[in-house]
Amino acid sequence: MDQNLTLMVPLYTGGKLGNLVKAASQRENAARASVGEAEADAALMVREAYYRALLASEMTKVAEARVNASTALVALTRSQVEAGKGIQASVSRADAELADARRMLANAQNDRAKMLLELKFAMGVQLDSDITLSDILVIAPPPDDLGTNLIEAARSRPELLGARALLDSAKAQAGAAKGAYKPQVYGAAMGDAFSPGDMGKRVGGTVGLIVSIPLLDAGQRSAEARQMEAMRRRSEAELKQMESRVATEVRRARLDLETADENYRAAQTDLQSFEAAYEVIVLRVESQRSILLEQLDSLAALTQARANLAEAVFDHSIAVARLQRAIGRP
Repeated sequence: MDQNLTLMVPLYTGGKLGNLVKAASQRENAARASVGEAEADAALMVREAYYRALLASEMTKVAEARVNASTALVALTRSQVEAGKGIQASVSRADAELADARRMLANAQNDRAKMLLELKFAMGVQLDSDITLSDILVIAPPPDDLGTNLIEAARSRPELLGARALLDSAKAQAGAAKGAYKPQVYGAAMGDAFSPGDMGKRVGGTVGLIVSIPLLDAGQRSAEARQMEAMRRRSEAELKQMESRVATEVRRARLDLETADENYRAAQTDLQSFEAAYEVIVLRVESQRSILLEQLDSLAALTQARANLAEAVFDHSIAVARLQRAIGRP
């Protein structure tokens, strides 16, 4: 029987071993950053689905308001005909308006149900589960200013963190390749125990240094060094490209947010004007100073203005969410 145990400990590797460990560690950091990127994309997908569901709810409210106004209009025209102050054609036209308003409400309710399904799908929950939206579409303040956004994106965007980690890994790999040119020194200890038949048990050991000096390798080390250096330069170029891409996305998101803010203010002003105009038209029709067609046109314009405002708030919410994603905020 013969048993051996050998231990080797690196004492000096010219930076080769340390750089290999660092390269592996940075690749792990890059993998973690890619996970953060996937999480940010998933969060944005859920946010957008949630805002679409809220928009569908607002559109349902717009349709309900139209139904209520059309119902009141039908009652008014019928009372006028009964009082001998109107004609049956006005009642028929009001009934047609009410029917169209109910059709709009049915479509809005259908869209809301579909958006809830899309939200459940984005969240990854059971499609037959019950979800109640507790929020409404509101204007959220933009996150800081452009300069602050760019600084924060450079510091926390997962894609940039991953690109920097890959660059550090490539640098470490290049350092490891250069370290292979230097002598490699290992401490070694070996123990041996054997029993040669009837001669009894014998034990021995050896302690020493193993020094490896590179002399000739047919160009293998130089080829590896050139390959690692090329990978380092490639990683640097990819990082610069990613920095430019992130800065561009942040700037575009800021522009979209500014446009959405302007559209919201315009839609809000339009709605106030159409609401005031509709109130005047209702009074004039009730006093028979205006015709039914004017009220129908005013109601259509008011309904469109309400829908435009809801869409403007939705666009603003989406713009804020996409800006947060471009910045890298969780």
